[in-house]
Amino acid sequence: MSRLRPIAGAALIVALGVWAGHAFAQQQTPQEAKEVVVTGIGSIVAGDKAKAKEDAVNNALRNAVQQVVGVQVGSETLTENFMLVQDRILTQSSGYISSYEVLNEAEEPDMITVTVRATVKESALVDDLAAIGLILARKGYPRLLVLIDEQVFVDEGGEERAPTTIGNQTTATALMELLSPKGFRFVNASIVRANTEANVLSSALEGNAAQAVQIGRAYQAEVVILGKTVAKRGTAAQQMLGTMVSMQASINLQAYRADTGEHIAATQETQAQVGGSPIDASQRAIRRAMNRLGPRFEEMILEKWSQEVQSGQVVELVIVNEFGFADVRNFMQLLPYYVRGCENVTLKNYAESLATLELNFRGGGMALAGELSAKTWEEYEVAVSGVTANQVRIRVTPKERW
Repeated sequence: MSRLRPIAGAALIVALGVWAGHAFAQQQTPQEAKEVVVTGIGSIVAGDKAKAKEDAVNNALRNAVQQVVGVQVGSETLTENFMLVQDRILTQSSGYISSYEVLNEAEEPDMITVTVRATVKESALVDDLAAIGLILARKGYPRLLVLIDEQVFVDEGGEERAPTTIGNQTTATALMELLSPKGFRFVNASIVRANTEANVLSSALEGNAAQAVQIGRAYQAEVVILGKTVAKRGTAAQQMLGTMVSMQASINLQAYRADTGEHIAATQETQAQVGGSPIDASQRAIRRAMNRLGPRFEEMILEKWSQEVQSGQVVELVIVNEFGFADVRNFMQLLPYYVRGCENVTLKNYAESLATLELNFRGGGMALAGELSAKTWEEYEVAVSGVTANQVRIRVTPKERW
């Protein structure tokens, strides 16, 4: 791939952050939090006790949120399959786990039972560093790739655009300054600049979400944040400002999973600010808008991840070799039996003997890949050929039938 050239009218920033550590039970319990003691169970499948304990802890945390917040399930949902109702417990609740401690563990021949003391909160998640650290740790510290197209129009008519290059990054820098201290990690900017084709990057910055997701996947990001910022002269009368200039900045942010392309968050904000020059005023307006938009955007992502670590997430399972449709249907029926915590398996796509399944799984792609590779299947040989946070690629070969 060719070395990246400066791109007029676009701003890109990607950076690498490091999480210094996180505290769980040691954090002081806020007044709005409630501490509960609950139990959870996990079945031992194929002798996998570690997975059974993990399932038991997750079950206990779900029970803790349900006990504190309650379940708000509509009558329409109650008429659906019982497992679907169970899966929606946390997505219909507003609570989250800020800390937990396993008090006791008991093992039986076919299951493990744990007793957990958990702290459940209902307040804003973005202000709780302990809870954020817990979520990031259980999600495997996802890496973010931030692509922002930042446009500044310096004249009153909004036609003369300031000459901007790859180095203009006020929006992205403001977002990183908000997220990095809380443990969010970012892909390194120099790697992207050095190895991405200029036309490919330009396409992404112009709003091509599919292209942005492709770049994110290439640089092993779990989430791609794609945004656009437009700064123009404000509506305030210039004669009242003297030598000062008023600029209005509008920011739009979208978040996508890099491996599956799933859209997970979106928000926008417009703010005006006065400065000594159009560029100065634009930067002030952008930071003011980010101060309002950033926490909302952060909470959308954190709430999504919080639900996933407690109640499971959607994972794509791609069968990459030729596999007959009848075998696909049979494999789908066997998955919940062989893989503990695998639920709601559906066929997303089948074309030219290749299949994409979608399922709900507690633990994400890495844990699912471990489950699939650890089990001995009577009917098939299953080999993992690729894995990301939300997607697992496998080769499935029917065993000889006698």
